[in-house]
Amino acid sequence: MPEEPQVDRTVPLVKLVREKRFDDLEAEWMAVVEDEAWDLDALRVVLQELVDQGATKALESLLWLLLSSWKDRKGVEPTLDAARRVADLLPESDVLREELAGVYRAAFGGVPSIATLAEMALPRRDIPLRVAVQRLEKLLLLEPGTYVSDSRRRSPGRVIGVDEARKVLSVSFGDTQRAYDAASVENLEIGEQDDLAAILLFDKPRVERLAAEDPAELARLVLKAYGPHMGFRDFRSALAEVVPAGAWSRWWSGAKTRVRRSPLIEMSDGAEPTFFLRATPRAFEDRSREEFDETPPGQARLVLVLGHLKETGHDPSAEMALARHFADELSPESILTPEADVAALLRPIAADGLARCVLALVRDAMPERWPDLYAAALMGCSESVCEWIAEQLAGAGHEDSLAGAAATILKRPDENVPAILWLWQAATSGRHPQALAGVDRASLTIRFFLAADGLAGRAADDRSLRSLVSQIRSTAAARDGALLRSVLEASDDRQAKDIRAAIERNAALTDVIRTRLLDIVRKTHPSHFVVKTVPPWEEDVIYTTPAALHKQEEVYGDLVTKKVLDNQRAIASAAEHGDISENAEFTAALEERERLAERAARLQADIAKARPITPSMASGDTVTVGSRLRARRVATGEEEIFVFLGPWDTDIAKHIYYYRAPLALAFMGRRVGDTVAFGTGADERKWEILEAGPGI
Repeated sequence: MPEEPQVDRTVPLVKLVREKRFDDLEAEWMAVVEDEAWDLDALRVVLQELVDQGATKALESLLWLLLSSWKDRKGVEPTLDAARRVADLLPESDVLREELAGVYRAAFGGVPSIATLAEMALPRRDIPLRVAVQRLEKLLLLEPGTYVSDSRRRSPGRVIGVDEARKVLSVSFGDTQRAYDAASVENLEIGEQDDLAAILLFDKPRVERLAAEDPAELARLVLKAYGPHMGFRDFRSALAEVVPAGAWSRWWSGAKTRVRRSPLIEMSDGAEPTFFLRATPRAFEDRSREEFDETPPGQARLVLVLGHLKETGHDPSAEMALARHFADELSPESILTPEADVAALLRPIAADGLARCVLALVRDAMPERWPDLYAAALMGCSESVCEWIAEQLAGAGHEDSLAGAAATILKRPDENVPAILWLWQAATSGRHPQALAGVDRASLTIRFFLAADGLAGRAADDRSLRSLVSQIRSTAAARDGALLRSVLEASDDRQAKDIRAAIERNAALTDVIRTRLLDIVRKTHPSHFVVKTVPPWEEDVIYTTPAALHKQEEVYGDLVTKKVLDNQRAIASAAEHGDISENAEFTAALEERERLAERAARLQADIAKARPITPSMASGDTVTVGSRLRARRVATGEEEIFVFLGPWDTDIAKHIYYYRAPLALAFMGRRVGDTVAFGTGADERKWEILEAGPGI
């Protein structure tokens, strides 16, 4: 016979409830809960009827019989599941509270604090039993290390654990710690374990490890916290606490390829890309294949492929399949069309050997057009490939094409800095004289240094340009600035003045190289570049040694990246303590903020005015900034040493004085053999200067 439907089997029991025959109901119930054919859904029908009839005592009895019987016969897990499913029906009952506590202690015996957690929630009569079960379930989820949030707190929190003595859950909010009982735990919301704000507060080493080992995952956390859309500057700002400004370029240079290849992140092209966090992952190779297929056949496809080849080395099998797809769809005929822009074709190529191979293919495929294409390609190559192209053109008798390319480079120096670097070296050193005879070397020098300065500005955010900046420095300083000297010796004073302007404050040059090049300008054009009328100790600058400047920059960095942030946290913490109008901690934190802001502004202004002290400044016998002198006290004949450096170099114990100190100013501008007096009346002291020279 077919099994009787469960709902039909409950009819007699429901009838007993409605007739209020609770003794008979309890006897029937004992048999029902021991019958495996009955499931909890059918039993709940009877329990719900008791709730509807307001039969609380009978409901308490049947629930106790259900839980105790099932715990003995079916085990802890089914009983716990039953308790959870009927929790909304639970009446107030000490008996049920005790029974449920036993079920939870048995089910979560591996949890060290289960006895305390059960005691925190279940025995409390101020919390309805059904709510107490829900609170206990939440307490069990709040394991040590779990991130949480509380709408009454600004910062995220992390569960510390159960305080057994106080019977509360301890939660840290960074600078503060709060205790939650079974009632107030309702204010806590369980956070996600990849919450960036919480990780930065409680597990910053984890973020630092991600920055070093898995920047794509770190980028995902940032976008999840602040995205899903973010611009480059906002993205960089979000990581300022992990990747400081001084380390950003180096970090981003190594991280950007891995971020771009993340299946969860969409990243645009360009020096300052935008980012978007995908809802579903999509492999980088699949995106590259789709972009390739959507690109019209021709040169644009090859440029795309060459750009992709710079980002290989992550998934060999997927990359191999994609490379086969590229090879099947590319052909020389589709790339080397009459309209082909060879310079644009070469720009994405990082390897010089590959660039020369492409150019060789151009020469073979287009024997009549190759000279013009080679000349155009100079605007897209590295310095060494530019020289290779020049040799190919000159060797084949196409000096006219090379001359035309040089004129184009001079007109657009910023378009390809390696090209103007090559042209400056070639023209100033006398290479390819027939083709480059018409190049104005002074004008070329000015444009070369201006292009280098612009490149250095871009290199601050793009580490890939750093090697080119280093190449420019080494070229300019080679053989003690011989190339610049050859240009200046053939230039008039007006040209020399413009060259000097292009070199001064040039960001591509180090202080040492810049000083050396400016010395060449002065020596080759002494009549035009007169000595300053204002002595250095009266200039509105701060002369200092590089080491002392570096220390001040470290002090400033520590101030704005650590102390200011600590103060911001102190303000936030103090604001949580109550009425801020009578909050001494809050007032003190605000006053500290003003003091820190004032100090940071002063330091920033001083650092901006700093200039390096060089040995050449004190190379003569006149005392000036940077001088070290030996002097004899007139009254005693005792010899003393004086060194006059910047305010951050001062060390009286080592006879190093700030050049603007009153004693130092008494010596400034004096020469060897002069007598210097300092003080008045009985305090007057006199020295005879015996020797003067550089103090660094």
